Amino acid sequence: MEKYYIHLQGTGQKNGVVTIDKKFEVKYNEIGKYTNSSTSKEYIQKALDFYYPGLQNHTVNFAKVISEKIKTPKNSEDFENFIAGVTTGAVVSKLSESKKNISTVNENHNSFSKELKKYSEISFAGKDINETKNLLNQIYNAIIDYKWEDTGKDEKLNRIIEKNNHFLNMCLENYSFGIKHLKEISNNEAEIEHFSKLFIKLKRKKIFKKYGIILIALSALVLMIFVLYLMEN
Repeated sequence: MEKYYIHLQGTGQKNGVVTIDKKFEVKYNEIGKYTNSSTSKEYIQKALDFYYPGLQNHTVNFAKVISEKIKTPKNSEDFENFIAGVTTGAVVSKLSESKKNISTVNENHNSFSKELKKYSEISFAGKDINETKNLLNQIYNAIIDYKWEDTGKDEKLNRIIEKNNHFLNMCLENYSFGIKHLKEISNNEAEIEHFSKLFIKLKRKKIFKKYGIILIALSALVLMIFVLYLMEN
């Protein structure tokens, strides 16, 4: 079974710049209301009124339908078993399981590098404030739903992943160029802060993907030490 979501992204005004970034669940037979040209404006407006009351002068640059498979929740015994077997071997086992999950995701991975190439080549030279903000929104909306991936044993798949990662990095770097250009031509601190926060969000997404396994290991280690401390006291 699958769940369906509408993902809206853009900007608006309400005591300053407001970032529109909302994903909400819809029924399958309601998807067309948000995607058909004859009804999309009305239903997107209703969604904005509900999730962002009082928002003015909004611009939705991105409206995407997302489908996700419903995951079976893990049994609470998993956690109890982990606590009972908190040893070095248990931590290694957890890491191996995480790597397998990443591998499974990668096997279903498609190339999106061609879609991102044009955004990595955007030039901000000579662009005015409004043009710069629009280009920054385009780059952000283009890459926010994609993920940096780890490579595995499949060489063909690795080439796809490496190319995807390369253009995600290029787009992220280009986004930073755009923010620098905006700082040079604009004195609006609120807008500069808005785009800087979006850049930090993208950087965190990349860092977590790159060092996620290490964070899991450290979390497991801290938990192990805490449990051993409780047992000794």
